[in-house]
Amino acid sequence: MLEKGRISIRQITVLMFIFLLGETIVVYPNMLTSIAKQDAWISSILGVSCGVLLVWVLLRLHHKYPSQNLIQIAQTVLGKWIGGMLSLWYLFYFYLSTGLYVRQIADFLVTQYFNNTPLSLIVILFIILLIWGVTAGIEPIARSAELLLPILLLASAFLVISLLPQSDTTQLKPLLENRPLSILHAAVMVIANPYGQSIVFTMLLPMVNKQPHLSRDVLLAAIAGGTLLTVILLTSLLVIGPFLSEGTLYPTFFMAKKISIGDFLQRLEAFLATAWIITAFFKTVLSFYATILGTAQLFRLKNYRSLIRVAAMVIFGLTLIVAPDLEYYMSTFPPYGSLWDLTNGLVIPLLLLLLPAWSLRKNKPTGHDSA
Repeated sequence: MLEKGRISIRQITVLMFIFLLGETIVVYPNMLTSIAKQDAWISSILGVSCGVLLVWVLLRLHHKYPSQNLIQIAQTVLGKWIGGMLSLWYLFYFYLSTGLYVRQIADFLVTQYFNNTPLSLIVILFIILLIWGVTAGIEPIARSAELLLPILLLASAFLVISLLPQSDTTQLKPLLENRPLSILHAAVMVIANPYGQSIVFTMLLPMVNKQPHLSRDVLLAAIAGGTLLTVILLTSLLVIGPFLSEGTLYPTFFMAKKISIGDFLQRLEAFLATAWIITAFFKTVLSFYATILGTAQLFRLKNYRSLIRVAAMVIFGLTLIVAPDLEYYMSTFPPYGSLWDLTNGLVIPLLLLLLPAWSLRKNKPTGHDSA
Protein backbone atom coordinates (compact mmCIF):
# COMPACT_ATOMS: atom_id res chain seq x y z
CA MET A 1 0.00 0.00 0.00
CA LEU A 2 1.08 3.57 -0.69
CA GLU A 3 -0.05 4.57 2.80
CA LYS A 4 1.16 2.35 5.62
CA GLY A 5 -0.70 4.27 8.29
CA ARG A 6 -3.63 2.59 9.99
CA ILE A 7 -6.58 4.09 11.82
CA SER A 8 -9.14 2.64 14.20
CA ILE A 9 -12.87 2.30 13.76
CA ARG A 10 -13.41 5.07 16.30
CA GLN A 11 -11.19 7.39 14.28
CA ILE A 12 -12.94 6.70 10.97
CA THR A 13 -16.32 7.35 12.62
CA VAL A 14 -15.05 10.67 14.02
CA LEU A 15 -13.75 11.62 10.59
CA MET A 16 -17.09 10.72 8.99
CA PHE A 17 -19.00 12.83 11.53
CA ILE A 18 -16.73 15.87 11.08
CA PHE A 19 -16.66 15.45 7.29
CA LEU A 20 -20.46 15.60 7.08
CA LEU A 21 -20.46 18.86 9.01
CA GLY A 22 -17.58 20.37 7.04
CA GLU A 23 -18.31 23.74 5.47
CA THR A 24 -21.94 22.62 5.07
CA ILE A 25 -22.89 23.47 8.65
CA VAL A 26 -22.63 27.22 7.97
CA VAL A 27 -24.73 27.24 4.78
CA TYR A 28 -27.05 24.29 5.45
CA PRO A 29 -30.12 26.35 6.47
CA ASN A 30 -29.73 28.59 3.42
CA MET A 31 -29.30 25.60 1.10
CA LEU A 32 -32.60 23.99 2.12
CA THR A 33 -34.84 26.96 2.96
CA SER A 34 -34.17 28.46 -0.47
CA ILE A 35 -36.09 25.49 -1.88
CA ALA A 36 -38.47 24.19 0.81
CA LYS A 37 -38.96 27.36 2.94
CA GLN A 38 -40.35 26.57 6.40
CA ASP A 39 -40.75 22.88 5.46
CA ALA A 40 -36.99 22.52 5.04
CA TRP A 41 -36.71 20.54 8.28
CA ILE A 42 -38.91 17.82 6.72
CA SER A 43 -36.60 17.74 3.70
CA SER A 44 -33.63 17.43 6.01
CA ILE A 45 -35.07 14.40 7.80
CA LEU A 46 -35.87 12.71 4.49
CA GLY A 47 -32.48 13.60 3.04
CA VAL A 48 -30.54 12.36 6.06
CA SER A 49 -32.46 9.06 6.03
CA CYS A 50 -31.62 8.46 2.36
CA GLY A 51 -28.09 9.79 2.84
CA VAL A 52 -27.42 7.11 5.44
CA LEU A 53 -28.49 4.53 2.84
CA LEU A 54 -25.94 6.05 0.47
CA VAL A 55 -23.21 5.55 3.08
CA TRP A 56 -24.43 1.96 3.45
CA VAL A 57 -23.87 1.42 -0.28
CA LEU A 58 -20.29 2.70 0.06
CA LEU A 59 -19.73 0.34 3.00
CA ARG A 60 -21.07 -2.60 1.01
CA LEU A 61 -18.66 -1.75 -1.79
CA HIS A 62 -15.82 -1.70 0.73
CA HIS A 63 -16.80 -5.04 2.24
CA LYS A 64 -16.85 -6.59 -1.23
CA TYR A 65 -13.32 -5.30 -1.92
CA PRO A 66 -11.92 -4.80 1.60
CA SER A 67 -8.28 -4.28 0.63
CA GLN A 68 -8.89 -1.95 -2.33
CA ASN A 69 -9.69 1.73 -2.59
CA LEU A 70 -11.97 3.30 -5.18
CA ILE A 71 -9.26 3.60 -7.85
CA GLN A 72 -8.37 -0.07 -7.50
CA ILE A 73 -12.02 -1.18 -7.39
CA ALA A 74 -12.77 0.66 -10.65
CA GLN A 75 -10.01 -1.21 -12.46
CA THR A 76 -10.92 -4.54 -10.86
CA VAL A 77 -14.56 -4.29 -11.95
CA LEU A 78 -14.22 -2.51 -15.30
CA GLY A 79 -10.77 -3.54 -16.45
CA LYS A 80 -7.57 -1.60 -16.98
CA TRP A 81 -8.74 0.86 -19.65
CA ILE A 82 -12.37 1.60 -18.76
CA GLY A 83 -11.52 1.44 -15.07
CA GLY A 84 -8.60 3.79 -15.67
CA MET A 85 -10.87 6.28 -17.42
CA LEU A 86 -13.32 6.13 -14.51
CA SER A 87 -10.41 6.65 -12.12
CA LEU A 88 -9.36 9.76 -14.05
CA TRP A 89 -12.94 11.01 -13.78
CA TYR A 90 -12.89 10.56 -10.00
CA LEU A 91 -9.49 12.24 -9.70
CA PHE A 92 -10.87 15.23 -11.57
CA TYR A 93 -13.84 15.20 -9.18
CA PHE A 94 -11.56 15.07 -6.12
CA TYR A 95 -9.32 17.86 -7.43
CA LEU A 96 -12.24 20.15 -8.22
CA SER A 97 -14.06 19.35 -4.98
CA THR A 98 -10.95 20.21 -2.97
CA GLY A 99 -10.65 23.50 -4.84
CA LEU A 100 -14.32 24.28 -4.17
CA TYR A 101 -13.96 23.58 -0.45
CA VAL A 102 -10.93 25.87 -0.22
CA ARG A 103 -12.82 28.57 -2.12
CA GLN A 104 -15.81 28.35 0.21
CA ILE A 105 -13.62 28.72 3.29
CA ALA A 106 -11.68 31.61 1.75
CA ASP A 107 -14.88 33.40 0.71
CA PHE A 108 -16.29 33.05 4.21
CA LEU A 109 -13.16 34.49 5.83
CA VAL A 110 -12.86 37.36 3.33
CA THR A 111 -16.51 38.40 3.52
CA GLN A 112 -16.86 38.09 7.30
CA TYR A 113 -13.45 39.02 8.73
CA PHE A 114 -10.74 40.02 6.25
CA ASN A 115 -12.52 42.36 3.86
CA ASN A 116 -9.34 44.10 2.72
CA THR A 117 -7.25 40.95 2.40
CA PRO A 118 -6.69 39.48 -1.09
CA LEU A 119 -8.55 36.23 -1.61
CA SER A 120 -5.41 34.61 -3.03
CA LEU A 121 -3.52 35.22 0.23
CA ILE A 122 -6.17 33.42 2.30
CA VAL A 123 -6.12 30.58 -0.22
CA ILE A 124 -2.33 30.26 -0.02
CA LEU A 125 -2.35 30.17 3.79
CA PHE A 126 -5.04 27.52 3.86
CA ILE A 127 -3.30 25.38 1.24
CA ILE A 128 -0.12 25.52 3.34
CA LEU A 129 -2.18 23.99 6.17
CA LEU A 130 -3.41 21.29 3.80
CA ILE A 131 0.14 20.48 2.74
CA TRP A 132 1.16 20.17 6.37
CA GLY A 133 -1.79 17.92 7.15
CA VAL A 134 -1.36 15.55 4.19
CA THR A 135 2.42 15.36 4.67
CA ALA A 136 1.85 14.19 8.25
CA GLY A 137 -0.31 11.30 7.00
CA ILE A 138 -3.67 9.78 7.84
CA GLU A 139 -2.82 8.75 11.42
CA PRO A 140 -2.03 12.29 12.70
CA ILE A 141 -5.08 13.62 10.83
CA ALA A 142 -7.32 11.08 12.55
CA ARG A 143 -5.79 11.68 15.99
CA SER A 144 -6.21 15.44 15.60
CA ALA A 145 -9.87 14.92 14.72
CA GLU A 146 -10.36 12.89 17.89
CA LEU A 147 -8.79 15.63 20.03
CA LEU A 148 -10.83 18.43 18.47
CA LEU A 149 -14.18 16.64 18.39
CA PRO A 150 -15.22 17.75 21.93
CA ILE A 151 -14.64 21.41 20.98
CA LEU A 152 -16.85 21.03 17.90
CA LEU A 153 -19.61 19.35 19.89
CA LEU A 154 -19.39 21.98 22.62
CA ALA A 155 -19.61 24.82 20.11
CA SER A 156 -22.65 23.31 18.38
CA ALA A 157 -24.43 22.57 21.67
CA PHE A 158 -23.68 26.06 22.95
CA LEU A 159 -25.14 27.63 19.80
CA VAL A 160 -28.40 25.68 19.99
CA ILE A 161 -28.92 25.96 23.75
CA SER A 162 -28.11 29.70 23.85
CA LEU A 163 -30.66 30.46 21.14
CA LEU A 164 -33.51 28.35 22.54
CA PRO A 165 -35.06 31.29 24.46
CA GLN A 166 -35.34 33.21 21.17
CA SER A 167 -37.13 30.43 19.30
CA ASP A 168 -40.66 30.91 17.93
CA THR A 169 -42.60 27.84 16.79
CA THR A 170 -44.93 29.96 14.63
CA GLN A 171 -42.00 30.31 12.21
CA LEU A 172 -42.68 26.72 11.11
CA LYS A 173 -46.25 27.49 10.02
CA PRO A 174 -48.08 26.86 7.76
CA LEU A 175 -46.93 23.26 7.75
CA LEU A 176 -46.56 21.53 4.36
CA GLU A 177 -47.43 24.73 2.52
CA ASN A 178 -44.84 24.01 -0.17
CA ARG A 179 -45.28 21.57 -3.01
CA PRO A 180 -44.16 17.98 -2.33
CA LEU A 181 -41.70 18.29 -5.23
CA SER A 182 -39.99 21.22 -3.51
CA ILE A 183 -39.60 19.21 -0.32
CA LEU A 184 -38.22 16.26 -2.27
CA HIS A 185 -35.90 18.54 -4.25
CA ALA A 186 -34.39 19.87 -1.02
CA ALA A 187 -34.06 16.31 0.29
CA VAL A 188 -32.07 15.36 -2.82
CA MET A 189 -29.75 18.30 -2.11
CA VAL A 190 -29.03 16.77 1.31
CA ILE A 191 -28.33 13.34 -0.16
CA ALA A 192 -25.85 14.93 -2.56
CA ASN A 193 -24.27 17.37 -0.12
CA PRO A 194 -22.87 16.26 2.22
CA TYR A 195 -23.59 12.52 1.86
CA GLY A 196 -22.66 12.11 -1.80
CA GLN A 197 -19.35 13.81 -1.13
CA SER A 198 -18.48 11.07 1.37
CA ILE A 199 -17.33 8.97 -1.61
CA VAL A 200 -13.94 10.21 -0.37
CA PHE A 201 -14.14 7.54 2.34
CA THR A 202 -13.82 4.76 -0.23
CA MET A 203 -10.17 5.89 -0.38
CA LEU A 204 -9.80 5.67 3.41
CA LEU A 205 -11.70 2.54 4.46
CA PRO A 206 -8.95 0.08 3.41
CA MET A 207 -6.70 1.74 6.02
CA VAL A 208 -9.02 0.93 8.92
CA ASN A 209 -7.87 -1.81 11.28
CA LYS A 210 -10.16 -4.76 10.68
CA GLN A 211 -12.50 -4.99 13.64
CA PRO A 212 -16.16 -5.93 13.99
CA HIS A 213 -18.93 -3.34 13.84
CA LEU A 214 -17.24 -1.08 11.24
CA SER A 215 -20.44 -0.61 9.25
CA ARG A 216 -22.55 -0.09 12.36
CA ASP A 217 -20.28 2.60 13.78
CA VAL A 218 -19.82 4.47 10.50
CA LEU A 219 -23.58 4.45 9.90
CA LEU A 220 -24.16 5.78 13.42
CA ALA A 221 -21.70 8.58 12.67
CA ALA A 222 -23.61 9.34 9.45
CA ILE A 223 -26.86 9.51 11.41
CA ALA A 224 -25.29 11.71 14.10
CA GLY A 225 -23.84 14.15 11.56
CA GLY A 226 -27.14 14.47 9.73
CA THR A 227 -29.04 14.87 12.99
CA LEU A 228 -26.82 17.76 14.07
CA LEU A 229 -27.28 19.47 10.69
CA THR A 230 -31.05 19.05 11.05
CA VAL A 231 -30.96 20.54 14.56
CA ILE A 232 -28.97 23.54 13.27
CA LEU A 233 -31.50 24.00 10.46
CA LEU A 234 -34.46 23.76 12.85
CA THR A 235 -32.80 26.28 15.17
CA SER A 236 -32.37 28.66 12.24
CA LEU A 237 -36.03 28.34 11.29
CA LEU A 238 -37.20 28.89 14.87
CA VAL A 239 -34.88 31.81 15.66
CA ILE A 240 -34.50 33.88 12.48
CA GLY A 241 -37.31 32.35 10.41
CA PRO A 242 -37.38 30.96 6.86
CA PHE A 243 -37.09 34.38 5.20
CA LEU A 244 -33.77 35.29 6.82
CA SER A 245 -32.53 31.69 6.65
CA GLU A 246 -33.02 31.85 2.90
CA GLY A 247 -31.81 35.41 2.41
CA THR A 248 -28.67 35.18 4.55
CA LEU A 249 -25.67 33.53 2.92
CA TYR A 250 -24.29 32.18 6.23
CA PRO A 251 -27.36 31.82 8.46
CA THR A 252 -25.59 29.75 11.11
CA PHE A 253 -22.97 32.47 11.53
CA PHE A 254 -25.74 35.11 11.53
CA MET A 255 -27.48 33.23 14.35
CA ALA A 256 -24.26 33.12 16.35
CA LYS A 257 -24.21 36.93 16.35
CA LYS A 258 -27.59 36.91 18.11
CA ILE A 259 -26.30 35.05 21.16
CA SER A 260 -26.67 37.25 24.21
CA ILE A 261 -26.61 35.93 27.76
CA GLY A 262 -26.97 38.77 30.23
CA ASP A 263 -24.69 41.73 29.57
CA PHE A 264 -21.42 39.84 29.68
CA LEU A 265 -21.67 36.90 27.22
CA GLN A 266 -22.01 38.36 23.73
CA ARG A 267 -20.23 38.45 20.36
CA LEU A 268 -19.17 34.81 20.52
CA GLU A 269 -19.43 34.21 16.79
CA ALA A 270 -15.63 34.22 16.42
CA PHE A 271 -15.35 31.18 18.71
CA LEU A 272 -18.08 29.37 16.79
CA ALA A 273 -16.58 30.37 13.44
CA THR A 274 -13.26 28.85 14.54
CA ALA A 275 -15.01 25.56 15.29
CA TRP A 276 -16.66 25.57 11.86
CA ILE A 277 -13.38 26.35 10.11
CA ILE A 278 -11.92 23.30 11.87
CA THR A 279 -14.67 21.06 10.44
CA ALA A 280 -14.15 22.60 7.01
CA PHE A 281 -10.40 22.00 7.28
CA PHE A 282 -10.84 18.30 8.00
CA LYS A 283 -13.28 17.88 5.13
CA THR A 284 -10.87 19.62 2.78
CA VAL A 285 -7.75 17.82 3.97
CA LEU A 286 -9.46 14.43 3.55
CA SER A 287 -10.50 15.36 0.03
CA PHE A 288 -6.96 16.57 -0.74
CA TYR A 289 -5.52 13.39 0.74
CA ALA A 290 -7.83 11.22 -1.42
CA THR A 291 -6.80 13.27 -4.46
CA ILE A 292 -3.08 12.72 -3.98
CA LEU A 293 -3.41 9.08 -2.92
CA GLY A 294 -5.65 8.31 -5.90
CA THR A 295 -3.27 10.01 -8.34
CA ALA A 296 -0.31 8.02 -7.02
CA GLN A 297 -2.39 4.83 -7.10
CA LEU A 298 -3.49 5.29 -10.71
CA PHE A 299 -0.02 6.07 -12.02
CA ARG A 300 1.57 3.36 -9.84
CA LEU A 301 3.94 5.64 -7.97
CA LYS A 302 5.86 4.32 -4.98
CA ASN A 303 5.31 7.41 -2.81
CA TYR A 304 2.39 9.81 -2.88
CA ARG A 305 4.23 12.52 -0.92
CA SER A 306 6.20 13.53 -4.01
CA LEU A 307 2.92 14.76 -5.52
CA ILE A 308 1.81 16.96 -2.64
CA ARG A 309 3.33 20.28 -3.75
CA VAL A 310 2.42 19.80 -7.41
CA ALA A 311 -1.16 18.92 -6.47
CA ALA A 312 -1.28 21.92 -4.13
CA MET A 313 -0.41 24.24 -7.02
CA VAL A 314 -3.19 22.68 -9.12
CA ILE A 315 -5.65 23.18 -6.24
CA PHE A 316 -4.52 26.80 -5.89
CA GLY A 317 -5.25 27.45 -9.56
CA LEU A 318 -8.62 25.68 -9.46
CA THR A 319 -9.66 27.59 -6.35
CA LEU A 320 -9.15 30.96 -8.04
CA ILE A 321 -10.58 30.14 -11.48
CA VAL A 322 -13.55 28.05 -10.38
CA ALA A 323 -15.70 31.17 -9.95
CA PRO A 324 -15.07 34.90 -10.55
CA ASP A 325 -16.96 35.90 -7.42
CA LEU A 326 -19.11 34.56 -4.60
CA GLU A 327 -22.42 35.47 -6.28
CA TYR A 328 -21.52 33.46 -9.38
CA TYR A 329 -20.47 30.50 -7.26
CA MET A 330 -23.69 30.44 -5.23
CA SER A 331 -25.92 30.74 -8.29
CA THR A 332 -24.08 28.18 -10.42
CA PHE A 333 -22.65 25.34 -8.37
CA PRO A 334 -25.39 24.27 -5.90
CA PRO A 335 -28.01 23.36 -8.58
CA TYR A 336 -25.61 21.42 -10.83
CA GLY A 337 -23.12 20.35 -8.20
CA SER A 338 -25.77 18.29 -6.40
CA LEU A 339 -26.32 16.17 -9.51
CA TRP A 340 -22.58 15.71 -9.85
CA ASP A 341 -22.18 14.69 -6.20
CA LEU A 342 -25.14 12.32 -6.47
CA THR A 343 -23.77 10.67 -9.60
CA ASN A 344 -20.28 10.20 -8.19
CA GLY A 345 -21.39 9.36 -4.66
CA LEU A 346 -24.29 7.00 -5.34
CA VAL A 347 -24.97 6.06 -8.97
CA ILE A 348 -21.46 4.97 -9.98
CA PRO A 349 -20.67 3.14 -6.68
CA LEU A 350 -23.99 1.32 -7.00
CA LEU A 351 -23.04 0.22 -10.52
CA LEU A 352 -19.63 -0.93 -9.32
CA LEU A 353 -21.37 -2.94 -6.62
CA LEU A 354 -23.96 -4.55 -8.90
CA LEU A 355 -22.05 -5.07 -12.16
CA PRO A 356 -20.04 -8.15 -11.06
CA ALA A 357 -23.19 -9.93 -9.83
CA TRP A 358 -25.04 -9.01 -13.03
CA SER A 359 -22.18 -10.26 -15.23
CA LEU A 360 -21.96 -13.50 -13.28
CA ARG A 361 -25.68 -14.10 -13.64
CA LYS A 362 -25.54 -13.26 -17.35
CA ASN A 363 -22.65 -15.67 -18.03
CA LYS A 364 -23.96 -18.46 -15.82
CA PRO A 365 -24.75 -21.51 -17.97
CA THR A 366 -28.37 -22.61 -18.03
CA GLY A 367 -29.49 -26.15 -17.34
CA HIS A 368 -30.04 -26.74 -21.10
CA ASP A 369 -26.51 -25.56 -21.94
CA SER A 370 -24.92 -27.78 -19.31
CA ALA A 371 -26.80 -30.75 -20.66
